[in-house]
Amino acid sequence: MNKILIFVAFVFIFSFAKQYGIYDLQGNYVSAFEAEPHELSEKVRQFKAENPSRNLYISSLAKGKSPKPIFRYRYKAETGAYIEASRKETFSICPDKEIQGTWISEYSVSLNAENCLSVQAPNLAGTFRILFLQNSGRTDTVRVLVEQSYIQMGDYSHRVWVNDSIPEFCKYGNVCKESDYGHYENKKYNQALIVDKTEFTMGDAQRYSGSGINLAVWNASWISEAYPPNEDLKTSMRPYIDDGSAIWQIANMRSKLEGLDTVYSIFSENGQSKLVTDTSAFGYRLPFKDEWGMLMRAGVSTRYYWGDEEDSLTVSRYTLVRPAGYIQHKVAQKLPNAFGLYDMISPNNTAGADGSVCTSSPNDNQMRECRFITGIVARRIECKRTFYLVSMDEAFNESAKKEKLNLSCRDFNATSARYLYKAPKLRKLEKM
Repeated sequence: MNKILIFVAFVFIFSFAKQYGIYDLQGNYVSAFEAEPHELSEKVRQFKAENPSRNLYISSLAKGKSPKPIFRYRYKAETGAYIEASRKETFSICPDKEIQGTWISEYSVSLNAENCLSVQAPNLAGTFRILFLQNSGRTDTVRVLVEQSYIQMGDYSHRVWVNDSIPEFCKYGNVCKESDYGHYENKKYNQALIVDKTEFTMGDAQRYSGSGINLAVWNASWISEAYPPNEDLKTSMRPYIDDGSAIWQIANMRSKLEGLDTVYSIFSENGQSKLVTDTSAFGYRLPFKDEWGMLMRAGVSTRYYWGDEEDSLTVSRYTLVRPAGYIQHKVAQKLPNAFGLYDMISPNNTAGADGSVCTSSPNDNQMRECRFITGIVARRIECKRTFYLVSMDEAFNESAKKEKLNLSCRDFNATSARYLYKAPKLRKLEKM
């Protein structure tokens, strides 16, 4: 039985329904239809039923191209699969010989001479899906995570900081011990998460132009002649804290485009608008305070994800050690943590789904009434800690330590956003 590939071209539009085109081996146009994500499988089945003897492919790869890496695909009914990829990375998925069926993709794919599916990841952070419809009628999904990590949090024990009630003495700038502020606890968290490896970038924001979200305010605030957007789209997008509405609107927009649930909604009470988070929804959102601490440490028991060292040489390998003010900087220029996440300790604030001065319970989340947590470690004392100490070209000394440890969370000027969403249990495709 011939293996069939139906190439489904994805048209980037901002609605639930998407347009798909089907092409033959020579690249000739055959048919088109519109479908919402949950309708796609049924639409393709109907087309196959109407064309039972027709083989539909996309042109083979151009000569000289050697897609890497190569992943082995084995069907497993109990769980979907995933691949982590970089922007514009080309890779292949090779099914076992006994597997027969149809591949469906939102982005350009083709079959090579070995009947392996060749895919190029889009130049946009996020998840796209490749469906495999077996001739037996069973359907499997391969999620391609572009600049994202799949993390089964239940596989780790997480060291989390718990804030205690702060003594009055410590509220007025007096020097207090760490134990005056709270304590560490080891917690289990059994949720699987798909997390952006970097902060939301200016390049991604530009690719969402036409979304209805006013990004022009961000562009005017953050782009200058000295720091224009990069062609490689790695420049960090860092909106003001006051632009919190745009931060959650982008989360909802990404959810809609990828066929996920929307997490955020607005309702009015006593004449005030409040932002509500649906914690049961499977869609993009900001991390909660405890989640941020868990993601930052990446399952280690040390203070930081590289260990307990606080010297400038060690710290500067993982983060910029001085606030960058209103200047953009590239993401992923330092070493990641064990989860593959970059810039998890940063001189910028990172927007959190709950604030450091309000409840950490996701069931009582009202983002607009809370001060955002920082991207350092989501606890008050570490806003005054190591990461102000020295720049990479500045010698560490006690005077610098004393001066910069006096800075507080309020001295940060910018807020960046890193998104995540809850995921089902997935299996990772192994490389051949």
